[in-house]
Amino acid sequence: MDNSILKQSPRIAVPALMTGLVLFLFWSAIANIAGRWLSSEEYSHGFIALAVALFYLVRRRGALQALAGRSTWLAVPVIAVGAALALFSELGATFFLSQYGLVILLAGLILGLFGTSGLRIVAPALLLTLVVVPLPYFLEAQATARLQLLSTQAGVAILHILNIAAYADGNVVDLGSFQLDVVEACSGLRYLFPLTGLAVIVAFLYRGGLWPRALVVASAPPIAIGMNILRIAIIGILVEHQGIAAAEGFIHAFEGGVIFLACALILLGEIALINLLVTRQPWGDIFGLDDSDAIPSVSLRIAWTSAPMLAGLLVLIVASPAVAALRFRTPVIPSRPPLLLFPLELAGWRGDVVPLTRPELRFLGNPDYLNVNFVRAGDGVLNLFIAYYDQQSQGVSPHSPQVCIPGSGWTITSLQQRPIMIDGRLHMVNRAIVESGPARQIVYYAFYQRGRWMTDEYQVKFALLEDGLLRNRTDGALIRLNAPILPGSTEAMTDAMLTGFLRQAMAPIGRFVPQ
Repeated sequence: MDNSILKQSPRIAVPALMTGLVLFLFWSAIANIAGRWLSSEEYSHGFIALAVALFYLVRRRGALQALAGRSTWLAVPVIAVGAALALFSELGATFFLSQYGLVILLAGLILGLFGTSGLRIVAPALLLTLVVVPLPYFLEAQATARLQLLSTQAGVAILHILNIAAYADGNVVDLGSFQLDVVEACSGLRYLFPLTGLAVIVAFLYRGGLWPRALVVASAPPIAIGMNILRIAIIGILVEHQGIAAAEGFIHAFEGGVIFLACALILLGEIALINLLVTRQPWGDIFGLDDSDAIPSVSLRIAWTSAPMLAGLLVLIVASPAVAALRFRTPVIPSRPPLLLFPLELAGWRGDVVPLTRPELRFLGNPDYLNVNFVRAGDGVLNLFIAYYDQQSQGVSPHSPQVCIPGSGWTITSLQQRPIMIDGRLHMVNRAIVESGPARQIVYYAFYQRGRWMTDEYQVKFALLEDGLLRNRTDGALIRLNAPILPGSTEAMTDAMLTGFLRQAMAPIGRFVPQ
């Protein structure tokens, strides 16, 4: 056999094997990112950012080739951290750990191939990629709810300055003859992430100093929020001076993509102002990448077979069966009766089962579930929903009400923890007030998983990691109670009804959700 082929074999086998291992470890994370980019307006700019990052790397390939062979042992712990996050992602039934782990692992590979100098060259592309990694759903929902409330309160404050009567009642801006819903008023907030991503891309391509670039990125969220505040104020002014028809016409004309375009123009105007006052470059030179680096005359071999890279490969080889064992493991599944047998008569309450649709079940990951409307004479009506998962994995776990409630057309206007004594033990529940137009409800929810009663979603993930490792159990349930605040009733009366029902329901719940 030709000796040259034998010499080249390791340089072909190592990158091929490493690529295969990376794809195996992170394929579900990559697929989830691509799915979010394709289906979510908030992250639709992801493919553009990735294309810009790849174009940048192509332009800098000459500088990278000049650094070929400068491998560093720092690559090994960085690769190990990335692989560990893939492992924890499987245990914690979440995607975002492995998605961030993938970016960290890529940084480790760059260290192994081109050293610290190479990482400095590639760092802008990695940071650009990191920006478009989707936030966890519950963090995104929390941020959106708070920004909606901030926008509404600020818009109403502007109207008060202009002596226009307005009142912010949770998700409703009461303008007297016109009721403006917060979700509608702040529809442009869905473009906060795309605008921030656009700002990062623009700063990436902007030929200016560090602080002008940082200013462009930092200004994107205030621009998006400020535009929504201005929109609310303009609607109030139109209602006051032009009438409801003019306000409704403005709402339909100035929403969504129009808001994003207006914000983008403000962003470009900011760059023009910085250029006029500070950098003073010709317009044709403001944007672009530096000229391509010269390709070295002597072709240096990339250090695929260096000792640090081989050690990094060993880390991936060791991590792969561990991830495979978790991905395809058979966890301990405690025996329990199905929720179909949950009692429909409870301390005078009578229940009526409300089946979920097939699309709803698929969205939830097909758990065993209970969805019952309970009624008791003199008390009103409440809903008990339980979703039980005998094993949780990436994409199959209880969906946070902080995500599902806004997705069903309701707005969370208040969220806090509430203590409830049940059988002599203190239980905390998340208590939310949700609104949709004039309708208001109080929602209690908590996560009851493997004998742990939890309200914090980070705690839920860490407990899942711990119990998955130590007990080989990933089962658990989401428990949610909600009741409308009926005319003539108060929040305190509705709270008392929900609290009393939960005390009565805990004993039967314990028979269907294993400890």
